[in-house]
Amino acid sequence: MKMRFSDKMHDILDLVVEETLRTGYMSAGVDHLMLGLLRDRDNNACRALSGLKVDLDDMKRSLDSEIFLDEPVPSAGTQSVHATREAGEVIKIAATEAYRNGSSIIRTAHFMLAIAVFPESASRRYLMDRGISAESLERHMSEKGMLRDITEHAPIIITDKIAGALGEQLDRLLSSSDLPS
Repeated sequence: MKMRFSDKMHDILDLVVEETLRTGYMSAGVDHLMLGLLRDRDNNACRALSGLKVDLDDMKRSLDSEIFLDEPVPSAGTQSVHATREAGEVIKIAATEAYRNGSSIIRTAHFMLAIAVFPESASRRYLMDRGISAESLERHMSEKGMLRDITEHAPIIITDKIAGALGEQLDRLLSSSDLPS
């Protein structure tokens, strides 16, 4: 099965580069992947964490305090940012999580699971300190349908006004066609 990143993950990987440079590094590690997810916020990984009562702002502050270097890298360095071996392993684990859940698309929820199982990261320690294991995270995301038929955006709400307008258009379309009644 050929695996690919979702469009949302492509956007987040761009944010990972920015977070890597912001924190003073030229190599994106596991916690930079988490910071990219936290910076976007409109993704299933953050929705899952919020659903488990994780304070996303507190998590970001905690990660920053653990990994931030005093001197940020100049923005001209963006072409030189690369993934650490550990971040590469997280990407492989995320692909495995996607495959295990019947998806050929690696999504934010798969990345979150990969980060939660990867040993020795500040992100995992933060979650574990709050009683959130990879298993409890996976259970929550599975119950919320975040691992299979995932949408990476807020649900669309159709109001009565919109439904009424759609119904009127459908009535006009059907009444003007040659369909048998």
